[in-house]
Amino acid sequence: MKIKTINWITIVIILLQSLPGLVVFFSEEMGLQLINQSFGEGAEITNVTALKISKTFMSVFPFIGLGISAIILGLNKITDLELARKMCFYVAIYMGLFALPDVINQFTGLLTQPVPAIVINYACMGLLLYGSKKGTI
Repeated sequence: MKIKTINWITIVIILLQSLPGLVVFFSEEMGLQLINQSFGEGAEITNVTALKISKTFMSVFPFIGLGISAIILGLNKITDLELARKMCFYVAIYMGLFALPDVINQFTGLLTQPVPAIVINYACMGLLLYGSKKGTI
């Protein structure tokens, strides 16, 4: 499988996971609803400072996703197979670490992404690891 294809799959997955954070910027009501849902059934944040902290926290992830996507997009320009495979390995490590807090939080009962999103992250990591061993340019 071509490493460029694997990179595009990774970019799409990262951008899709970044979408909920962008809601905070475009729709105040939907952003507030998303924040309240993340704290469980019937929970509602009424403290202004807590709401600002939650919005700030949620607004960071879309830009991390955009930044990593831009880096991965740049990796598609690599023409040296050995270097492309090494970079594929490093992006795989990133994807694993990106999903690790969700795995830990799943077992500790803290806020987390849905299980399918975690599985998709690790599937993407597996695809990247495959690309680091057998990927072509």
